[in-house]
Amino acid sequence: MIRSLFFLICVSRLSASTITTPKCKLNDNACVNELANTIFQKAIAGDAELGMEKLSPLHQEKIEGDLSVIKYTLQNTSCYGFEKCKVKNLEYTPGSLKILALLQCPELVLKGHYEIDGQLIVLPIQGKGLYELTSSNYDIALDCDTKKTTGNDGKTYATIRQYSIAPVLRGSMDFMLENLFNGREDLAAPVRKFMKENYKEVAELLQGPVFSANIKKIVKNLNKVLKTSPIEDVIDS
Repeated sequence: MIRSLFFLICVSRLSASTITTPKCKLNDNACVNELANTIFQKAIAGDAELGMEKLSPLHQEKIEGDLSVIKYTLQNTSCYGFEKCKVKNLEYTPGSLKILALLQCPELVLKGHYEIDGQLIVLPIQGKGLYELTSSNYDIALDCDTKKTTGNDGKTYATIRQYSIAPVLRGSMDFMLENLFNGREDLAAPVRKFMKENYKEVAELLQGPVFSANIKKIVKNLNKVLKTSPIEDVIDS
């Protein structure tokens, strides 16, 4: 009786986690993008029973940016907004197992503690305290190499084995950094003005380590979602 109950619980759990969208043909772009967004949203929602951390918001204990002219550390950071992102223009090449896609995020907000020291393009910057960054309309180009594995059920599963990203800020970005230059407003004011007027250049300089850390967590969850649904159950070849 106990074994039967355990089996039913496992089957129910697997069924709840499995992707249930209609099968897609690879040349049906609308269907493929809908499937990709279903997978992405499951990854962001997380699932403790599958070992998937909830990523809405996405928490990072520590992010370090060690760039050539500037160094920064973000601690106890939360990123809000990935649940609003949409996968667009997904392309899959069966021969090379490569996936290209665009992740469009209407708003991303970062909050936490920061420490920064170095040269912000043309001005020195130094500070330590609370911070909040709000960005609108980020496009994140994804280039993923995948592999196929055969499960114990004899079916085929996909895994993202390596990837690269290229974030581009299409909209605006607002910066709030407390305690710049230890509270010296005569030094902080020109930096805040520069960041406000040159937000795209500032974002391009600083964004790499942040997106690398956040996308790494998302890909980890994506692979766990992909393990729940065989390719042949979602793609009609």
